[in-house]
Amino acid sequence: MQTTDDLLTSAPRIPLSQVIKFATDVSRAMSYLHRRCKIIQRDLKSHNLLIDSYSNIKVCDFGLSRVAVFNKGGKDADADADADAESG
Repeated sequence: MQTTDDLLTSAPRIPLSQVIKFATDVSRAMSYLHRRCKIIQRDLKSHNLLIDSYSNIKVCDFGLSRVAVFNKGGKDADADADADAESG
């Protein structure tokens, strides 16, 4: 598999339809990770997006990721704590 960074540096031009497919794949993957797995991928970049032989994007490198803890209102409890720390 190659990374999207490899593709961006080697291909002279990527068709718009392919760019839209890649963006959709990344969006769906991030939504799945966040909603179903409660994982926040905090290092999303082209080096961490793999392209398989069918041109599907696979998100990788979860070294900086964390599991989200949500309060009753559905908000990220850690984000609320960060906001309180910044304002206080």
